[in-house]
Amino acid sequence: MGNASSSGTMDGISNLFEWIAKLAYLNLLWILFSVAGLGVLGIGPATVSVFTVIRQWLYSDGDFSIWKTFMETYRQEFWRANGLMLLIAPVCLFIFVDFTVIRTLPTSFLIDFIVFPAVIILTLITIVAISYLFATYVHFNVPFWVKVKYALLIAGLYPISSLLILAGLFIFAMIAFIIPAIIPFFAVSVPAFIIQTSALRAFRKLASQQKVMSDPKR
Repeated sequence: MGNASSSGTMDGISNLFEWIAKLAYLNLLWILFSVAGLGVLGIGPATVSVFTVIRQWLYSDGDFSIWKTFMETYRQEFWRANGLMLLIAPVCLFIFVDFTVIRTLPTSFLIDFIVFPAVIILTLITIVAISYLFATYVHFNVPFWVKVKYALLIAGLYPISSLLILAGLFIFAMIAFIIPAIIPFFAVSVPAFIIQTSALRAFRKLASQQKVMSDPKR
């Protein structure tokens, strides 16, 4: 009994360190390929590649080449992923400008209790929407704008998964703030893992509901 328990514990620790190593490796690939795409053009394809690898981890036994999957996705999705970034970048820029402008405004009831909270809420909604956008992009084999529609619909239909995304990202942000040394190794891979895992919960619920609705016996 004791030996079996000890063996199980060691297997668990081994699996944990294996996941940590994989996530660190994936994050380093993201940095490498973002730089290879001259930053601006590389971030979108590299991020889509990270989500693709993580999705494959979650749907398989993990017995595949991370490098090969990353490379193939990066090459195949290069321009489409940059199209995705063209959709995301203006929204992020708009929110950044809002925060910048608010910081320059004098303190007042309107700014402190109406405008600022509204921008915070808009930011949280945007984070959830962008998270689902990447998750749906690699999950559904449908036209681009249908993926965008799915991302927005799922974000609203499954609030628990959306809250899990926000909570997970917040916890990771706090850990990264306390231990900034982890940022070069996990800044993208861990958030992507949190997002994809939470989104997968919503995708499975959606698939289950669609199956029930399409069953003529029901």
